[in-house]
Amino acid sequence: MPGIDEIDRRLSSATNNDVARAKEDMCVNSSGLYVRRMADYTARRSAVRFLSCKLLMPVCLLIFAVYASRASAQERHAVAVTAGGWVILRDDGKVVTFRDPSNWHDPVIVKGLNDVIAIAGANPGWALRRDGVVLKWDYHCDDKEQPICDVDPARPIPEINNVTAISRYAEYGLLLKRDGSVWGVGEDSDGQITGISADQSAKRSRAQNPIMKVLSRPIIQIAAGWKHAVAVDDEGQVWTWGGATHPAVIGQGETVREADGSQSVRIAAIPPASKVSAGVQSYSIDRDGRAWRWGTSTIVAINGKITTGGPIPTSIAGLQGIIKVNISSLFTALLDSQGRVAIIGIGPGTTLHPRGDPLQGSYELVPAFVQNLSGVKDISGGADGLAVIDEKNQVFILGAPVNHGSRLGPLDIGK
Repeated sequence: MPGIDEIDRRLSSATNNDVARAKEDMCVNSSGLYVRRMADYTARRSAVRFLSCKLLMPVCLLIFAVYASRASAQERHAVAVTAGGWVILRDDGKVVTFRDPSNWHDPVIVKGLNDVIAIAGANPGWALRRDGVVLKWDYHCDDKEQPICDVDPARPIPEINNVTAISRYAEYGLLLKRDGSVWGVGEDSDGQITGISADQSAKRSRAQNPIMKVLSRPIIQIAAGWKHAVAVDDEGQVWTWGGATHPAVIGQGETVREADGSQSVRIAAIPPASKVSAGVQSYSIDRDGRAWRWGTSTIVAINGKITTGGPIPTSIAGLQGIIKVNISSLFTALLDSQGRVAIIGIGPGTTLHPRGDPLQGSYELVPAFVQNLSGVKDISGGADGLAVIDEKNQVFILGAPVNHGSRLGPLDIGK
């Protein structure tokens, strides 16, 4: 294919036909030359860009990592809540609590806690680490004007490891080990740790370090209650013990004397359970998602002195697909598989129950779903209302005290 100089030479000695043909060649060849030069230029620019990207790649990756880290730090999510919102587990394995119950926008990250997978209670609070170690922390509060608390760093509970689950209530707690044994720490005044009966009260004391509850079968799930403990064994049977001075919390069943002389009661007339919960009463959730309740509780409400429950377990009518039950002093919250929450009892402050009194509260025996609430992932009741983790992994407190209104949040869980 002739170049530009060759085309000029031909034009100087060409006929008209030759000129026309030469012009045509010039256009075609000039275009081809232009295309080739543009291709060379584009290739050179691409090579420079590639080399620049290669040289700058570490810097680019570092900048991306910094921005990603900042974005992640600003978007911490809640995965579990306990003590009515007082303690929150984040998706990074850290635990958040609060120094001042009147200021939910001042979170404190509990020092000494990382890689946490479960939380229980408050003051002291417990945290279960992924490696099976349980840690606890305390609060020191100044009550002169309002309860403003300093939060101690967490420290391991001694003499126990390989823990898979924890549960706390008031002054004591239970720990479930990988081998299916149940251990307890704290107050044992009603045998809620040891199962010591009323006629053996002299043997009961406060357990400073974990002690084991002797049981005849391996346990897979535990719940610490008001004066008693509840557990599910590897066959789905429900066991309870304690209640030495408050037998109404135990429920009806077969009393079994264990090898150490302690007592346990195997609850009768309920289907095999997958989960249990305990408070002033006890609940089990069977494998079909039905909730069963037993134990007697008496509450003074605006509509009179209300006694609920009894020794014989009964199913909660009208509810299905229940996955969690949380029992607080004035109400019970039941979470279903659709993320809806049903309430039995009194919603504190501005009531949670749609038929309750908005200020003082009437006790409602029939469960009703909290209106305009769905997608809930976790629940925990307390004096300030019901804490929930919503579908965006944010924490709200519903039915909060009147000065906050009926909905408080989302709570600040730190960065």
